[in-house]
Amino acid sequence: MNANGLTIFIDPPVKILADRLINAKTERPLIKGKSFDELVLFIEDKLKERRPFYEKAQISLHGVSLTPEILLEELEKKDIKLV
Repeated sequence: MNANGLTIFIDPPVKILADRLINAKTERPLIKGKSFDELVLFIEDKLKERRPFYEKAQISLHGVSLTPEILLEELEKKDIKLV
């Protein structure tokens, strides 16, 4: 993906991801029927498995209060211009 475009890894806390998934309007098959605690464990396991790939992103942002301005700052740091 890095060879074909800009990649950004947004890394919010696991409990925030779980909360978003539990409260989503549609239920995803892989997490169907899981309790909040089971979902947290599931996400932690998946992140452990996938993190090496996610960390290859050109930009990594952590947290939940991300704004377009923060993203633009990160792009400027990397000297990436939006077309």
